[in-house]
Amino acid sequence: MIRWLFPVAAMLFLARPADAQSEWREYAYADQQFAVSFPASPVEVFSLRSPEGTAVTEAQYSAALGAAHFRISVFDLLRVRMGGPTAVARAAYSLREKGDVKLDAAAEVQGNWGRDLEVVANDGTRTIAAVFFRNDRLYVVEAEAPSSDFEALSADMIRFQQSLRFVGDPRPRRFGPDPGRVLQNIGSRFFGTAVGN
Repeated sequence: MIRWLFPVAAMLFLARPADAQSEWREYAYADQQFAVSFPASPVEVFSLRSPEGTAVTEAQYSAALGAAHFRISVFDLLRVRMGGPTAVARAAYSLREKGDVKLDAAAEVQGNWGRDLEVVANDGTRTIAAVFFRNDRLYVVEAEAPSSDFEALSADMIRFQQSLRFVGDPRPRRFGPDPGRVLQNIGSRFFGTAVGN
């Protein structure tokens, strides 16, 4: 895995005492083809979103550590027929819309390209995020904390964001993107409002 962002915070994380790291554990989800480290056992929520009548399932995994919230959302885009570059660009755009962008850079995990972002919202919430697309799924990793707690929590937030890895074999796309579909409006929170849990 090649992730080169946030080197100073990563060094600070490595310099922390081992006991501060003891609660972190990697959680693997073979059905969603990813693994990520959480500071506590994550809560799982599944929902169905319906942009323009097309079903998009979302699996969300989240946990908290103090004032920080850690979340990964996995959107199954097989039915939407949206290509990776379009999905990543639109999710990154939605994240940028949260506030003042401090970082927006290309990132790579196991040969899958995406974006790493850091955004400060108008209410002072800081978000460290990553967006990737693999096997017809969009992965949105977000760690959020109030600005007042960001310095103390930034190493944990970066640890979470950088811990994403993919499991299972990559597969080729079964079809090309439908030109009429890739221009659809994703709307709020990436794919509109949830229609069921």
